[in-house]
Amino acid sequence: MKLLTILLMFVLIGCTSVSTNKSHHSILNGVPLLLSTYYSATQVTPDLALTTKHSGGEFVRKSIRYDAMLIPSTKGTVPKFANPVLNEIVLVYGTGMGGEESLYVTKVIDIDIWACGGPIIPKVHIIKGACTEMGKGYTYGFAVDREGISSGFSGGGAYNKDGELLGIVVQTGVDTSGRDIAFLYFINDLRNDLNF
Repeated sequence: MKLLTILLMFVLIGCTSVSTNKSHHSILNGVPLLLSTYYSATQVTPDLALTTKHSGGEFVRKSIRYDAMLIPSTKGTVPKFANPVLNEIVLVYGTGMGGEESLYVTKVIDIDIWACGGPIIPKVHIIKGACTEMGKGYTYGFAVDREGISSGFSGGGAYNKDGELLGIVVQTGVDTSGRDIAFLYFINDLRNDLNF
């Protein structure tokens, strides 16, 4: 079934998946083979890439509202930006736990969700509708089917069939209906917030 999905995606998007991968980076944070983790970053300007704050490392600007920051980078090509469409097939690029770059074909399953988490315990509950619990932080975004997406995908980009960047992966979780999802920020929200 996965092979059929990948072949179908190739037919739908042609060679755009090759060009979108040029905006993805795998980054090692820490000392190799000791205390290190890999994370992802997505090129958004000729000299800046976007990733999550929880990935750590050197940064140019951090968002106050979002778990996102801009880092210096001239490695990748700059994609066009777009908004996700419900049930749209997307390509999600990220970095596996061993540092290998990975690509997953998935689809947008919700475009109107909130991720709610407390300031002390960062466990996140992904819900439909606004966060109502007192003292909880929240962010707004969209969800894709989680299959294959792991923690190393934080900061990785989701692209539509035209190679346009829709958003970046922030975290994985379970929504209120019990679906395993990956939660993403809208790229246009991040562009407005971080001014790129």
